[in-house]
Amino acid sequence: MFTHTSKIPSRSRVINCRKLVNGLTLVELLVAMLLGIFIIGGLISVFLSNQQNVKTNENLAMVQENTRFAFDQLSREVRDAGSNPCGVRAVNSVVRTATGTPWWGDWEAGTLRGYDGAINSPGTTLTFSTSVTDRVTNTDAIVVMRTTNNNNDMRTIASHDIGSNRFTFNTPANINKQDLLFVCDSVSGTIFEAVAPNSTGPNTNITHDSVPPSSNCSDLLGWAPGVNCATNAVTKTFAVGSIITKFDPAIWYIGNNRDGGRSLYRETMHKSSSPDVITTERREIVADVQDMQIQYLTRSNPSATATGTATIPVIATTWVDASTISAQPGDWSAVNSNEAIAVRITLTFQSKEAVGTDGTANTRLQRQTISVISLRAREIAR
Repeated sequence: MFTHTSKIPSRSRVINCRKLVNGLTLVELLVAMLLGIFIIGGLISVFLSNQQNVKTNENLAMVQENTRFAFDQLSREVRDAGSNPCGVRAVNSVVRTATGTPWWGDWEAGTLRGYDGAINSPGTTLTFSTSVTDRVTNTDAIVVMRTTNNNNDMRTIASHDIGSNRFTFNTPANINKQDLLFVCDSVSGTIFEAVAPNSTGPNTNITHDSVPPSSNCSDLLGWAPGVNCATNAVTKTFAVGSIITKFDPAIWYIGNNRDGGRSLYRETMHKSSSPDVITTERREIVADVQDMQIQYLTRSNPSATATGTATIPVIATTWVDASTISAQPGDWSAVNSNEAIAVRITLTFQSKEAVGTDGTANTRLQRQTISVISLRAREIAR
């Protein structure tokens, strides 16, 4: 007789099987989730930190780039204040407006003129206000009178006919109607407006008539002390080989920009076609420039002393503000007893974004940079 027997699993074996089937317990799952949160949180923290560092570095790089560009442009012009291709200091101007000599044509008022933050740019169109492109209160401004140093804007004269008030160039020039020009020889120079038919492209001649709407108040381009357009005009024929180039005066200042911030602005010449007159326009050069403060190093000016008096220029030992150049703020004329020979410019730049600085959140980076510029036309040693 066949007998079947079956084995009943032991209790311990049943328990072991159940353990293999049940998986993770709730406690183990919670511990795993907590560890995962810690790891993810750490990764997010590292990511945000790196992102903040990248943003900070990008804004800092932009500030540094703005610093280099601003000082490159501003220093180049300030260094050339009073310069011209002939190196003459006897310069007059025959450009006038309805209100008199404009700031951009007044060489005798000073080829370099500074305005402190409390001085509202006398003789210019700048005003203190919160309007876009207007000047910001308590920031300095500076006027620079100079010719361009671009060879494409410079030509030698083949002839000067004072009967027809016409200059003829030795080669075609990119000089057209309403350009503000500077003509000079080894004796003197004159600022005037070009008058010619409405044309573009290279021209071989230009006229200097005083017929409206030309800004020229006289056809006579000679220089003499105290000459005014209305009286005592001096006739002069510029000889062959004299030089004509474009005149490029400018005002540098801190103005309100369209984003609600501040920028470094340059006011310069602009041609208006209706009517055909020279006007000015304001251009934003560098954004996020918060402040500009300027001081000057001066020396006594021998040319301002009485004729025949031998004097040696004395260089000052301290830097001064624009308002202390003379007893009357803004008196930067050639006959001033003191003249600036160097300029120290302090610009304050700000980052575009609030990326935090020195561990403080929601603030913008600020950097202050100082540049010292010596004027080429007024070397310390004479």
